[in-house]
Amino acid sequence: MSNEAPAWFQEQWNSRVTLVYQQKGYLTRGMSTGPTRVDGKKMHFPIAGKGVAQSYARGDAVKPMNATRGEILLDAEEWDAGDYVYQYDIDRMLPNELDVVRDTAAMALGRKHDEILYDKVKALKSALVSAGQVVNDYTDLPGPGDILAARRILFNADVPVEDGANFCGLPPVVFDNMMSFEVFANSQWVGPNLPFADGLRRRSWQNIHFFELPVHLQQNLTGTEGDFFMWHRSSLGTGHTGAPVRSDFEKEVKYKRWWWHSTISGGATVIQQAGIVLVKYKTDALPTFT
Repeated sequence: MSNEAPAWFQEQWNSRVTLVYQQKGYLTRGMSTGPTRVDGKKMHFPIAGKGVAQSYARGDAVKPMNATRGEILLDAEEWDAGDYVYQYDIDRMLPNELDVVRDTAAMALGRKHDEILYDKVKALKSALVSAGQVVNDYTDLPGPGDILAARRILFNADVPVEDGANFCGLPPVVFDNMMSFEVFANSQWVGPNLPFADGLRRRSWQNIHFFELPVHLQQNLTGTEGDFFMWHRSSLGTGHTGAPVRSDFEKEVKYKRWWWHSTISGGATVIQQAGIVLVKYKTDALPTFT
């Protein structure tokens, strides 16, 4: 025998999970472009190429720019965070312990959304190397010069590096190394109020927003080889369908427990590869402070 939890309890639970998911769990929120339209489970991400104004002479027909325009369609997937909560434990839980249970679900869903987005970027490695969109190697830690080289790659690809919508997640050892240079250490965060900006180290330099890359997003390849990425917000697309998070409950009377699960429906895609740069580093190298 089973029955659903009261509506008020479900609403309270769902509100808490959604709040934590958006503010703390989903760290990369705001670093990508959302869909322009959602039709059921399908999300629409537009692609707009560069146009060139055409000359005109009296009596001529106006010439079209023929700028590339397209659209990427992405089917949403679902991810769940679920578990049992026993009535025996609920009767002995303090209110803040229930928050811990809810927060665990929110953080799990947020990490999954981050991972889905980052996995799309990681899968581009071979294509980025082939296109020359890569700096440094696996023999040392990158410094400001390498960061500026990555910025030049974006600039030469006509990516708007000046608009404050460029991001770069630095592994902790790379962030440590960058902090050994005054030009970076003395910079201030001027980016938007994004989830990762609370708690993690961050800096804004050369119109690029840097943040310390969480463990679940770091990419160590083999041995001492690691990668991280710099990108423009418009190069990546991610979103969700319907409410950001929804939760369902069912009571199993025989076992005196509740089954609950919280769900997100969404996905991520690469919109324009030209807006992404791969940076290599040696994972066991140590920064030198002077």
